[in-house]
Amino acid sequence: MAWGDEPGKSPWGDQSGAPSGGRSGPHGPGSKQKPSSAKGQNPADVDELIAKLQEQLRSIFGGGGKGGQSSGNRGGFQSGGHAFTLIFSALLGLWVVSGFYKVDSKEVGVVQRFGKFSSISSPGLRYHLPFPIETVTKLGVLNINTVEVGFRGGLNKRQNNYGEGLQKEKLMLTGDQNIIEISFDVQWKIDATRPQDFLFNVRDAESSIRPVAESAMREIIGKVNITSVLSKQEEKLKVELDARNIMQKTLDSYGAGVQVEKVNLLAADPPSAVIDAFRDVKTAEQDKETTQNQARAYANEVVPKARGEAEKLIQEAEGYKQSVVAEAKGDASRFLAVYNQYTQARDVTSKRIYLETMEAVLKNMKKVVVDSKGGQGVVPVLPLPAMQQPAPPPSSKEN
Repeated sequence: MAWGDEPGKSPWGDQSGAPSGGRSGPHGPGSKQKPSSAKGQNPADVDELIAKLQEQLRSIFGGGGKGGQSSGNRGGFQSGGHAFTLIFSALLGLWVVSGFYKVDSKEVGVVQRFGKFSSISSPGLRYHLPFPIETVTKLGVLNINTVEVGFRGGLNKRQNNYGEGLQKEKLMLTGDQNIIEISFDVQWKIDATRPQDFLFNVRDAESSIRPVAESAMREIIGKVNITSVLSKQEEKLKVELDARNIMQKTLDSYGAGVQVEKVNLLAADPPSAVIDAFRDVKTAEQDKETTQNQARAYANEVVPKARGEAEKLIQEAEGYKQSVVAEAKGDASRFLAVYNQYTQARDVTSKRIYLETMEAVLKNMKKVVVDSKGGQGVVPVLPLPAMQQPAPPPSSKEN
Protein backbone atom coordinates (compact mmCIF):
# COMPACT_ATOMS: atom_id res chain seq x y z
CA MET A 1 0.00 0.00 0.00
CA ALA A 2 1.30 3.41 -0.92
CA TRP A 3 2.16 6.13 1.55
CA GLY A 4 -0.96 7.69 2.94
CA ASP A 5 -3.39 5.27 1.18
CA GLU A 6 -4.78 3.82 4.40
CA PRO A 7 -6.95 6.33 6.28
CA GLY A 8 -5.56 7.43 9.57
CA LYS A 9 -2.33 5.60 9.01
CA SER A 10 1.18 6.76 8.33
CA PRO A 11 4.43 4.90 7.81
CA TRP A 12 5.19 5.38 11.50
CA GLY A 13 1.90 4.02 12.84
CA ASP A 14 -1.47 5.37 13.94
CA GLN A 15 -1.33 9.10 14.49
CA SER A 16 -4.19 8.97 17.04
CA GLY A 17 -1.71 7.94 19.74
CA ALA A 18 -2.08 4.11 19.74
CA PRO A 19 0.93 2.12 18.64
CA SER A 20 0.71 0.37 15.34
CA GLY A 21 1.60 -3.30 15.41
CA GLY A 22 2.86 -3.07 18.94
CA ARG A 23 5.58 -0.60 17.90
CA SER A 24 6.13 2.38 20.11
CA GLY A 25 8.96 4.22 21.64
CA PRO A 26 11.60 5.89 19.54
CA HIS A 27 9.94 4.98 16.26
CA GLY A 28 6.61 6.63 17.08
CA PRO A 29 5.62 10.04 15.74
CA GLY A 30 5.78 11.57 19.20
CA SER A 31 9.36 10.58 19.79
CA LYS A 32 12.10 13.22 19.45
CA GLN A 33 14.80 10.67 18.72
CA LYS A 34 16.02 10.65 15.15
CA PRO A 35 15.22 7.49 13.25
CA SER A 36 17.99 5.28 12.05
CA SER A 37 16.87 5.52 8.42
CA ALA A 38 19.26 6.50 5.64
CA LYS A 39 17.40 9.79 5.00
CA GLY A 40 18.24 11.16 8.42
CA GLN A 41 14.95 13.20 8.64
CA ASN A 42 12.48 13.36 11.54
CA PRO A 43 8.99 12.20 10.40
CA ALA A 44 7.32 14.61 12.82
CA ASP A 45 9.10 17.56 11.23
CA VAL A 46 8.03 16.39 7.76
CA ASP A 47 4.40 16.07 8.86
CA GLU A 48 4.49 19.54 10.35
CA LEU A 49 5.97 20.99 7.17
CA ILE A 50 3.35 19.25 5.04
CA ALA A 51 0.57 20.57 7.26
CA LYS A 52 1.84 24.13 6.90
CA LEU A 53 2.02 23.82 3.12
CA GLN A 54 -1.53 22.45 3.04
CA GLU A 55 -2.79 25.39 5.02
CA GLN A 56 -1.09 27.83 2.64
CA LEU A 57 -2.54 26.07 -0.42
CA ARG A 58 -6.01 26.08 1.16
CA SER A 59 -5.74 29.83 1.70
CA ILE A 60 -4.67 30.29 -1.94
CA PHE A 61 -7.11 27.89 -3.62
CA GLY A 62 -9.97 28.34 -1.14
CA GLY A 63 -9.66 24.98 0.63
CA GLY A 64 -11.53 23.81 3.76
CA GLY A 65 -10.68 24.41 7.39
CA LYS A 66 -8.09 22.73 9.57
CA GLY A 67 -8.24 19.03 9.99
CA GLY A 68 -6.22 16.05 10.92
CA GLN A 69 -3.32 14.75 8.91
CA SER A 70 -5.42 12.29 7.01
CA SER A 71 -4.47 10.58 3.81
CA GLY A 72 -7.29 12.44 2.00
CA ASN A 73 -5.77 15.77 2.95
CA ARG A 74 -2.39 14.61 1.78
CA GLY A 75 -3.92 13.47 -1.51
CA GLY A 76 -5.59 16.87 -1.91
CA PHE A 77 -2.31 18.56 -1.14
CA GLN A 78 -0.54 16.52 -3.74
CA SER A 79 -3.12 17.23 -6.48
CA GLY A 80 -3.37 20.94 -5.58
CA GLY A 81 0.38 21.33 -5.35
CA HIS A 82 0.83 19.57 -8.68
CA ALA A 83 -1.71 21.90 -10.37
CA PHE A 84 -0.08 24.96 -8.83
CA THR A 85 3.32 23.81 -10.07
CA LEU A 86 1.99 23.27 -13.59
CA ILE A 87 0.31 26.68 -13.70
CA PHE A 88 3.36 28.39 -12.28
CA SER A 89 5.65 26.60 -14.76
CA ALA A 90 3.41 27.51 -17.70
CA LEU A 91 3.26 31.17 -16.67
CA LEU A 92 6.99 31.21 -16.11
CA GLY A 93 7.57 29.68 -19.56
CA LEU A 94 5.30 32.24 -21.24
CA TRP A 95 7.07 35.05 -19.41
CA VAL A 96 10.47 33.78 -20.52
CA VAL A 97 9.33 33.21 -24.12
CA SER A 98 7.88 36.73 -24.28
CA GLY A 99 11.43 38.05 -24.44
CA PHE A 100 11.88 36.92 -28.05
CA TYR A 101 11.26 39.60 -30.70
CA LYS A 102 12.05 40.21 -34.37
CA VAL A 103 13.57 43.33 -35.91
CA ASP A 104 12.85 43.95 -39.63
CA SER A 105 15.52 44.82 -42.14
CA LYS A 106 14.45 48.50 -42.19
CA GLU A 107 14.40 48.82 -38.40
CA VAL A 108 16.60 48.86 -35.35
CA GLY A 109 15.54 47.99 -31.84
CA VAL A 110 16.27 50.21 -28.85
CA VAL A 111 16.46 48.08 -25.69
CA GLN A 112 15.59 49.75 -22.36
CA ARG A 113 16.30 48.19 -19.01
CA PHE A 114 13.95 49.54 -16.37
CA GLY A 115 13.32 52.51 -18.69
CA LYS A 116 17.00 53.35 -19.20
CA PHE A 117 18.76 52.91 -22.54
CA SER A 118 20.66 49.63 -22.64
CA SER A 119 21.63 48.66 -26.20
CA ILE A 120 20.73 48.73 -29.90
CA SER A 121 19.66 45.53 -31.61
CA SER A 122 20.23 44.94 -35.31
CA PRO A 123 17.72 43.27 -37.69
CA GLY A 124 16.92 39.62 -37.07
CA LEU A 125 15.50 37.44 -34.28
CA ARG A 126 16.63 38.82 -30.92
CA TYR A 127 16.00 38.24 -27.21
CA HIS A 128 15.70 40.58 -24.25
CA LEU A 129 14.85 40.08 -20.64
CA PRO A 130 11.05 39.93 -20.41
CA PHE A 131 8.87 42.79 -19.22
CA PRO A 132 9.11 44.61 -16.87
CA ILE A 133 12.88 44.18 -16.76
CA GLU A 134 13.56 45.15 -20.36
CA THR A 135 11.47 46.60 -23.19
CA VAL A 136 12.20 47.13 -26.89
CA THR A 137 11.11 50.01 -29.14
CA LYS A 138 11.47 49.43 -32.88
CA LEU A 139 12.35 52.42 -35.08
CA GLY A 140 12.26 52.50 -38.89
CA VAL A 141 15.67 54.03 -39.68
CA LEU A 142 15.31 53.60 -43.47
CA ASN A 143 11.91 55.26 -43.80
CA ILE A 144 12.08 58.66 -45.55
CA ASN A 145 9.84 61.23 -43.88
CA THR A 146 8.83 64.62 -45.30
CA VAL A 147 8.22 67.94 -43.56
CA GLU A 148 6.53 70.67 -45.63
CA VAL A 149 7.22 74.37 -45.08
CA GLY A 150 5.13 77.09 -46.73
CA PHE A 151 2.47 74.66 -47.92
CA ARG A 152 0.67 71.49 -46.88
CA GLY A 153 0.04 68.64 -49.29
CA GLY A 154 -3.33 67.83 -47.71
CA LEU A 155 -4.74 71.34 -48.08
CA ASN A 156 -6.52 72.74 -51.10
CA LYS A 157 -5.23 75.59 -53.25
CA ARG A 158 -7.12 78.31 -51.41
CA GLN A 159 -5.80 77.17 -48.05
CA ASN A 160 -2.29 76.92 -49.44
CA ASN A 161 -2.37 80.44 -50.87
CA TYR A 162 -4.41 82.41 -48.35
CA GLY A 163 -4.11 80.57 -45.04
CA GLU A 164 -2.84 83.05 -42.47
CA GLY A 165 -0.40 80.64 -40.86
CA LEU A 166 1.00 79.39 -44.15
CA GLN A 167 1.24 82.92 -45.53
CA LYS A 168 3.41 84.02 -42.63
CA GLU A 169 5.44 80.84 -42.91
CA LYS A 170 6.30 81.29 -46.57
CA LEU A 171 7.08 85.05 -46.58
CA MET A 172 10.83 85.68 -46.31
CA LEU A 173 13.12 88.70 -46.68
CA THR A 174 15.97 88.59 -49.21
CA GLY A 175 19.38 90.19 -48.96
CA ASP A 176 18.36 93.15 -51.16
CA GLN A 177 15.38 93.98 -48.90
CA ASN A 178 12.71 92.33 -51.06
CA ILE A 179 9.96 89.96 -49.91
CA ILE A 180 9.62 86.56 -51.53
CA GLU A 181 7.36 83.56 -51.01
CA ILE A 182 9.28 80.31 -50.47
CA SER A 183 7.77 76.81 -50.42
CA PHE A 184 10.00 73.81 -49.80
CA ASP A 185 10.05 70.38 -48.18
CA VAL A 186 12.63 68.53 -46.12
CA GLN A 187 13.28 64.81 -46.46
CA TRP A 188 14.69 63.21 -43.30
CA LYS A 189 15.10 59.90 -41.54
CA ILE A 190 16.15 58.58 -38.14
CA ASP A 191 19.91 58.42 -37.67
CA ALA A 192 20.73 54.71 -37.58
CA THR A 193 23.83 55.37 -35.47
CA ARG A 194 21.95 57.28 -32.72
CA PRO A 195 18.34 56.05 -32.65
CA GLN A 196 18.22 56.44 -28.87
CA ASP A 197 18.59 60.22 -29.28
CA PHE A 198 15.52 60.32 -31.49
CA LEU A 199 13.59 58.13 -29.04
CA PHE A 200 14.43 60.07 -25.88
CA ASN A 201 15.14 63.65 -27.08
CA VAL A 202 12.40 64.20 -29.67
CA ARG A 203 8.75 64.18 -28.65
CA ASP A 204 7.19 65.23 -31.98
CA ALA A 205 9.65 64.99 -34.88
CA GLU A 206 7.64 67.08 -37.35
CA SER A 207 6.99 69.87 -34.85
CA SER A 208 10.71 69.93 -34.01
CA ILE A 209 12.10 69.81 -37.55
CA ARG A 210 9.77 72.39 -39.18
CA PRO A 211 10.93 75.40 -37.08
CA VAL A 212 14.57 74.41 -37.66
CA ALA A 213 13.96 74.15 -41.42
CA GLU A 214 12.16 77.50 -41.56
CA SER A 215 14.91 79.21 -39.56
CA ALA A 216 17.67 77.76 -41.76
CA MET A 217 15.90 78.81 -44.98
CA ARG A 218 15.33 82.36 -43.69
CA GLU A 219 19.02 82.62 -42.86
CA ILE A 220 20.05 81.57 -46.39
CA ILE A 221 17.45 83.69 -48.22
CA GLY A 222 18.53 86.72 -46.19
CA LYS A 223 21.97 86.53 -47.85
CA VAL A 224 20.96 86.38 -51.54
CA ASN A 225 19.27 88.71 -54.03
CA ILE A 226 15.74 88.12 -55.18
CA THR A 227 16.63 87.99 -58.89
CA SER A 228 19.16 85.21 -58.37
CA VAL A 229 16.65 83.07 -56.47
CA LEU A 230 13.88 83.68 -59.03
CA SER A 231 15.87 83.09 -62.21
CA LYS A 232 19.13 81.21 -61.59
CA GLN A 233 18.91 77.45 -61.18
CA GLU A 234 22.44 77.14 -59.82
CA GLU A 235 21.58 79.65 -57.08
CA LYS A 236 18.56 77.56 -56.08
CA LEU A 237 20.73 74.45 -55.80
CA LYS A 238 23.17 76.35 -53.61
CA VAL A 239 20.31 77.53 -51.37
CA GLU A 240 19.09 73.94 -50.94
CA LEU A 241 22.55 72.65 -50.04
CA ASP A 242 23.30 75.45 -47.57
CA ALA A 243 19.92 75.06 -45.87
CA ARG A 244 20.47 71.31 -45.48
CA ASN A 245 23.89 71.83 -43.89
CA ILE A 246 22.58 74.40 -41.42
CA MET A 247 19.64 72.16 -40.49
CA GLN A 248 21.87 69.15 -39.89
CA LYS A 249 24.25 71.16 -37.73
CA THR A 250 21.39 72.58 -35.65
CA LEU A 251 19.67 69.21 -35.14
CA ASP A 252 22.97 67.59 -34.17
CA SER A 253 23.47 70.27 -31.52
CA TYR A 254 20.01 69.39 -30.16
CA GLY A 255 20.85 65.69 -30.08
CA ALA A 256 17.74 64.95 -32.12
CA GLY A 257 19.04 61.77 -33.78
CA VAL A 258 17.74 63.00 -37.17
CA GLN A 259 19.58 62.79 -40.49
CA VAL A 260 18.53 65.37 -43.11
CA GLU A 261 18.62 63.75 -46.54
CA LYS A 262 17.58 66.59 -48.87
CA VAL A 263 15.95 70.02 -49.06
CA ASN A 264 13.76 70.62 -52.13
CA LEU A 265 13.04 74.26 -53.06
CA LEU A 266 9.65 73.82 -54.75
CA ALA A 267 8.60 77.43 -55.38
CA ALA A 268 10.16 80.89 -55.17
CA ASP A 269 7.73 83.61 -56.25
CA PRO A 270 7.16 87.30 -55.54
CA PRO A 271 4.26 88.14 -53.20
CA SER A 272 0.88 87.91 -54.87
CA ALA A 273 0.19 91.63 -54.24
CA VAL A 274 3.14 92.76 -56.38
CA ILE A 275 3.54 89.85 -58.74
CA ASP A 276 2.37 91.92 -61.76
CA ALA A 277 5.10 94.51 -61.17
CA PHE A 278 7.67 91.73 -60.87
CA ARG A 279 6.47 90.26 -64.14
CA ASP A 280 6.91 93.66 -65.85
CA VAL A 281 10.41 93.91 -64.46
CA LYS A 282 11.14 90.38 -65.62
CA THR A 283 9.87 91.19 -69.11
CA ALA A 284 12.04 94.33 -69.26
CA GLU A 285 15.06 92.32 -68.18
CA GLN A 286 14.37 89.76 -70.88
CA ASP A 287 14.04 92.53 -73.50
CA LYS A 288 17.31 93.98 -72.28
CA GLU A 289 18.97 90.60 -72.59
CA THR A 290 17.56 90.15 -76.11
CA THR A 291 18.82 93.57 -77.24
CA GLN A 292 22.24 92.89 -75.80
CA ASN A 293 22.41 89.56 -77.59
CA GLN A 294 21.48 91.22 -80.90
CA ALA A 295 24.15 93.90 -80.38
CA ARG A 296 26.72 91.23 -79.61
CA ALA A 297 25.76 89.34 -82.78
CA TYR A 298 26.11 92.50 -84.92
CA ALA A 299 29.44 93.29 -83.31
CA ASN A 300 30.63 89.76 -83.94
CA GLU A 301 29.73 90.21 -87.59
CA VAL A 302 31.12 93.73 -88.21
CA VAL A 303 34.27 93.74 -86.12
CA PRO A 304 35.92 90.71 -87.80
CA LYS A 305 35.14 92.17 -91.24
CA ALA A 306 36.69 95.53 -90.32
CA ARG A 307 39.70 93.79 -88.87
CA GLY A 308 40.13 91.84 -92.10
CA GLU A 309 39.99 94.99 -94.24
CA ALA A 310 42.47 96.72 -91.95
CA GLU A 311 44.80 93.76 -92.21
CA LYS A 312 44.49 93.84 -95.97
CA LEU A 313 45.44 97.55 -96.11
CA ILE A 314 48.37 96.93 -93.84
CA GLN A 315 49.60 94.10 -96.06
CA GLU A 316 49.26 96.23 -99.21
CA ALA A 317 51.14 99.10 -97.60
CA GLU A 318 53.83 96.72 -96.50
CA GLY A 319 54.18 95.39 -100.06
CA TYR A 320 54.37 98.90 -101.52
CA LYS A 321 56.99 99.82 -98.96
CA GLN A 322 59.11 96.81 -99.82
CA SER A 323 58.74 97.55 -103.57
CA VAL A 324 59.80 101.20 -103.23
CA VAL A 325 62.71 100.35 -100.99
CA ALA A 326 63.91 97.65 -103.38
CA GLU A 327 63.64 99.99 -106.38
CA ALA A 328 65.55 102.73 -104.55
CA LYS A 329 68.24 100.27 -103.59
CA GLY A 330 68.48 99.16 -107.27
CA ASP A 331 68.83 102.75 -108.49
CA ALA A 332 71.47 103.43 -105.90
CA SER A 333 73.38 100.31 -106.90
CA ARG A 334 73.17 101.23 -110.59
CA PHE A 335 74.38 104.77 -109.90
CA LEU A 336 77.29 103.44 -107.89
CA ALA A 337 78.20 101.06 -110.72
CA VAL A 338 78.20 103.92 -113.27
CA TYR A 339 80.15 106.13 -110.92
CA ASN A 340 82.79 103.46 -110.51
CA GLN A 341 83.13 103.20 -114.26
CA TYR A 342 83.29 106.96 -114.57
CA THR A 343 86.11 107.20 -112.12
CA GLN A 344 88.11 104.69 -114.20
CA ALA A 345 87.53 106.37 -117.65
CA ARG A 346 86.09 109.81 -117.26
CA ASP A 347 86.17 110.93 -120.98
CA VAL A 348 84.66 107.80 -122.43
CA THR A 349 82.06 107.58 -119.76
CA SER A 350 81.08 111.23 -120.12
CA LYS A 351 80.72 110.90 -123.86
CA ARG A 352 78.67 107.67 -123.50
CA ILE A 353 76.42 109.31 -120.96
CA TYR A 354 76.03 112.33 -123.24
CA LEU A 355 75.13 110.20 -126.22
CA GLU A 356 72.68 108.04 -124.27
CA THR A 357 71.03 111.14 -122.85
CA MET A 358 70.72 112.82 -126.24
CA GLU A 359 69.37 109.60 -127.70
CA ALA A 360 66.72 109.46 -125.06
CA VAL A 361 65.82 113.14 -125.56
CA LEU A 362 65.82 113.24 -129.36
CA LYS A 363 64.42 109.78 -129.90
CA ASN A 364 60.94 110.87 -131.01
CA MET A 365 61.94 114.10 -132.85
CA LYS A 366 61.55 114.28 -136.67
CA LYS A 367 64.70 116.19 -137.16
CA VAL A 368 68.14 115.25 -138.38
CA VAL A 369 71.07 117.05 -136.89
CA VAL A 370 74.17 117.07 -139.01
CA ASP A 371 77.35 118.05 -137.40
CA SER A 372 79.26 120.50 -139.54
CA LYS A 373 82.44 119.02 -138.26
CA GLY A 374 81.54 115.65 -139.57
CA GLY A 375 82.69 116.45 -143.18
CA GLN A 376 81.05 117.18 -146.55
CA GLY A 377 79.80 113.64 -147.29
CA VAL A 378 76.13 114.30 -146.64
CA VAL A 379 73.94 115.61 -149.51
CA PRO A 380 71.95 118.57 -148.17
CA VAL A 381 68.95 118.02 -150.45
CA LEU A 382 68.42 114.41 -149.39
CA PRO A 383 64.95 114.05 -147.81
CA LEU A 384 66.26 112.51 -144.62
CA PRO A 385 62.95 112.67 -142.72
CA ALA A 386 61.26 110.67 -145.49
CA MET A 387 63.85 107.95 -145.08
CA GLN A 388 62.85 107.45 -141.49
CA GLN A 389 59.18 106.82 -142.39
CA PRO A 390 58.28 103.16 -142.90
CA ALA A 391 57.67 102.05 -146.50
CA PRO A 392 53.96 101.42 -147.39
CA PRO A 393 53.00 97.78 -147.65
CA PRO A 394 52.92 96.34 -151.20
CA SER A 395 49.52 96.29 -152.85
CA SER A 396 48.02 92.84 -153.25
CA LYS A 397 46.18 93.88 -156.50
CA GLU A 398 48.21 94.33 -159.76
CA ASN A 399 47.45 97.12 -162.22
